[in-house]
Amino acid sequence: MALRCYPWVKHMKQTRLSRNRMACAIGGFILAAIILLPVRQVQPATRAQDELQQGISYATWWAGNFSTPDADLSLARLADTGANWVSIVVTQYQDNVNSTAIAPTDGSPTDADVIHAIAEAHDLGLKVMLKPHVDLWNDPAHWRGEIGQNFNAAQWDDWFASYRTFINHYATMAEDNGVEQFAVGVELSGTEDQESRWRTTIDGVRDRFSGPITYAANHSGDETSLTWWDAVDLIGVDAYYPLAGDNTPTAAELAAAWQPVVATLADLSADWGKPIIFTEVGYRSIDGAGQHPWDWQIDGIVDLAEQALLYEALLTAVFDEPWFAGAYMWDWNADPYQGGPCDTGYEIYDKPAENVLRGWYGAPPRPPDDLPPADYDTSLDIYTDDLGPGWESWSWDATVNFAAINQVYSGARSTSVAVNQDWGALYLHHNGVATTPYYYLEFYIRKGAAQQISVIAFNSADESVGQRPLSDCRYTNGAPIAAQTWTRVRLPLEHLNAGGMALGGVAIQADRPGTFWIDDMRLLAADNAVYTPIVLNPGHDTHVRESRPTKSYGNQVALSIRDAGSDMLTYLKFDVSGLNGSVHSATLRLYVTNAGPDGGAVYAVDNNYRDTATPWAEAGLTWNNAPAVSGAPLAVAGAATRKQWLEWDVTPAIAGNGVYSFALRNAHRNTVSFSSAEGSRPPELVIEWGP
Repeated sequence: MALRCYPWVKHMKQTRLSRNRMACAIGGFILAAIILLPVRQVQPATRAQDELQQGISYATWWAGNFSTPDADLSLARLADTGANWVSIVVTQYQDNVNSTAIAPTDGSPTDADVIHAIAEAHDLGLKVMLKPHVDLWNDPAHWRGEIGQNFNAAQWDDWFASYRTFINHYATMAEDNGVEQFAVGVELSGTEDQESRWRTTIDGVRDRFSGPITYAANHSGDETSLTWWDAVDLIGVDAYYPLAGDNTPTAAELAAAWQPVVATLADLSADWGKPIIFTEVGYRSIDGAGQHPWDWQIDGIVDLAEQALLYEALLTAVFDEPWFAGAYMWDWNADPYQGGPCDTGYEIYDKPAENVLRGWYGAPPRPPDDLPPADYDTSLDIYTDDLGPGWESWSWDATVNFAAINQVYSGARSTSVAVNQDWGALYLHHNGVATTPYYYLEFYIRKGAAQQISVIAFNSADESVGQRPLSDCRYTNGAPIAAQTWTRVRLPLEHLNAGGMALGGVAIQADRPGTFWIDDMRLLAADNAVYTPIVLNPGHDTHVRESRPTKSYGNQVALSIRDAGSDMLTYLKFDVSGLNGSVHSATLRLYVTNAGPDGGAVYAVDNNYRDTATPWAEAGLTWNNAPAVSGAPLAVAGAATRKQWLEWDVTPAIAGNGVYSFALRNAHRNTVSFSSAEGSRPPELVIEWGP
């Protein structure tokens, strides 16, 4: 076995790096003496905060999905969270737990898919960890962690030979495409005692990939029992630790649950002298997620608050630990709309947990999807008591009656659809309808409790272009479809990839036999244009101090406020331009760098130095000449939490285009600080506007 010397440039101070080089210089003869012992090194030095791997796992389980425009949109949204790393997951399969042959299936992204995802991630400024998985294709009673439990020596040889072909293929791909980090295995618990075979496997990966590598061990025992951590550069843990004893954990209970885990991981890092990354960690938005974070199969009710609380507890517990090198949240789907307020899965998109993560990753909260109202004056009927002109039924595995009278939403008739096979559908075909004037597909549906319904759009060549499930309550006015109740569905055409195209058809598909009814189906315009919010940074921002009344602080990276007999006030000035309509809302946002119980109140103030007609500038503003602060505040914030954004509603102060100044002060002796325009997270004025 060769001694491998890999300096932790991204994780260690120069003193530790020098020791590593010294170890390399003398390691040849020492290694012979300790060949049977795991390498123990000193505890890693404190990690520089900007070196943290702020990661998210990006996954799909079907060939082709990584290479679509939808996937590109989803990856761009992932990057917008503040993530600086992405773990791209690619899975190959063995048939069952006792199989020894690993190969791609229809559920495996192709090489072209993976290379496309890597290139897109790099174009977005993300660093990439490529993380190949092995799963079981036809064995639902077992999982990958049980592979090898029944193997004999010959089976071990066969399995590792197949595994090395699999993992070396992706190691070569990673090297050829500039991947920054590589995982040599994931949760293969039943194989981990095959130490010599794993060391040989890792040597083969290093022959092909020049960057740092990790192995993703399962939580709660595998991470501490593995005996070959010295062979990789970072200890990887899939950190699905159970944290709660019931469905209503408190923040204090979760913090207490993390304490022994943090202590165990600190010892693990110190024992091996290596940083730790959470190669996976995440929580479902389901009631009781904290009791069994790893369980993706159980049913339950939506609990967005528990998911958000679990994310906050996780990041609070580990973010500043010196052994912690980062985490990859599980998971972000290649479907850009997967998630939402009625989803019970791991995805955080459009859930409160997304904004928790954004706060820790230094990104602003995700703007809400404020969809415009529908314009019923601009519409095209597909079905209202009868099919509209040019529409015909191309339905499959279903009996369709366009003149049903037993269940009607409006008018005299509806369409009944008696599905007689799984995945039967009502399919309404057209030779091509231009969707450019329209924004929504709208209809009313009545169904039984068991059926799961999806909408599929087709182009004029009769090819499917997009599909959305009606379990997504963003399309049903915020509530799930109740059984045997008429429910309005309003689906943006862009969510079906059907905007601005020639629409060739719409299918309403059920996952199982049963009857549903459809009524009043039409295409609708929006009643106004969709305006992108304007996000402005201040042209001038600074703070002033009562104790140094003539000093200017205009070039500092922090803005501070305090009320303690030696006051500090913050001032900001914004030049608002580009508005061609009315201001709907205006929000002042500052990123907290030093926490305190009072985040402050914001006031509208004059644009000029006090008692002058000269516009104030950050380079010249002092306590003595700063604009006076008087009257009622525009808004008051609560406590300021470090690494979170604070927001104030300043809508009343913004009348339109122009220059606006604000002052910020609090009523507490604790100093609260924010990132300035010269800092890493500049202040923002976010203006939503429209007609």
